Amino acid sequence: MGNIIQHLRGSVVDHSTYTGKKGEISLVTDASEARIPTGEIRIHDDSTPGGLPIVLGTTTNPLTSNIVLGSGVGINFHNYGSEDSNSATIVGNNLLDDYETGTFTPNLDTSNGDLAGFDYYTRDGKYIKVGNLATVSIELATINAANVSGTGYIEITGLPFIVLDNTNGGRNCLALTHDSRWTNNPQFGQSQSTTTSIRLFKGNSMNNVTDAMTVSDMRAYNNGNFNLVTIMFTYLTS
Repeated sequence: MGNIIQHLRGSVVDHSTYTGKKGEISLVTDASEARIPTGEIRIHDDSTPGGLPIVLGTTTNPLTSNIVLGSGVGINFHNYGSEDSNSATIVGNNLLDDYETGTFTPNLDTSNGDLAGFDYYTRDGKYIKVGNLATVSIELATINAANVSGTGYIEITGLPFIVLDNTNGGRNCLALTHDSRWTNNPQFGQSQSTTTSIRLFKGNSMNNVTDAMTVSDMRAYNNGNFNLVTIMFTYLTS
């Protein structure tokens, strides 16, 4: 067996009167709630009794600046999932590698990309993303929408992240928080796999033939030819 190198060590009391040389490293061997449970490492500067603790932050001594992680890395949590023979749980990943908030600009369009004949009054989008789970809030209001034209189905486009490929599973369905003044108001939406779009439906099913909205459902014949839709929903990203 090779040589073992052991650094200077001692209790908090031992350190309180010890002033080490510059660059000297020591280990506090007893723990407390104010330090990490296994003690802490201290580096000495030839002047500070006890040395300077090297810690990531504690309840009583929190960090005062951000921790910056490189792209593609994150915090790896303990695996708390149960994968025994009596459980259907399968833990695929416990790495939290992304958190962000921001804004985006949603659009109204058709599935053929040719919606025309209206103006926007409000286009507001906000999002929070944790890992690959994105939560978005959208408010879209139009004016001068009496003569909307286009082919295909009405969709909200411009989501900040691509919807997870769910061809072989259920798509994300979402209730609308508010809608008004359409010829036929949308009742719910459905995210479209591997796109940044939500298709709007006027009925109680997801039948594209009978319930997916078209331009005739969007036309508004009220004061200002105005219509409105607001949405908040959460979806998995690719």
